[in-house]
Amino acid sequence: MTVSEELTLSLEQTRHPADWPPEVVDEYLQRLNLFGLGDQIIYQLSGGQKKKLQLIVILIMETPILLLDEPLAGLDFQSVEQVSKILREIADRKRQRFVIISHQLDRLLPKVDFYLRLENQTLKYQEHLL
Repeated sequence: MTVSEELTLSLEQTRHPADWPPEVVDEYLQRLNLFGLGDQIIYQLSGGQKKKLQLIVILIMETPILLLDEPLAGLDFQSVEQVSKILREIADRKRQRFVIISHQLDRLLPKVDFYLRLENQTLKYQEHLL
């Protein structure tokens, strides 16, 4: 399966196809350095490229709530910045919500509404001031 085929499958499953015209998909691909890889077989992508493609694919499908486990792990600095910005934009624009499990709070904190910290086997609410 190629990158284009994977994206096409997601676009067929999206709840709001009008929100995902080719130029919007291309913008996200550009921002994540995946543009131009449409003919690439997904199994030949690097680990970071696969992770970013998976993110775009699940965002396109527009589930109301999405659980992301370590979405920034293994990504370079630029990709971490773009992924965190994209998640915030999607949350603001589409009313899609994310539950994110991550050890990389420094990049996510400016983008989240609130967070919980696991401490001594207890979840603790952390007041977040923007």
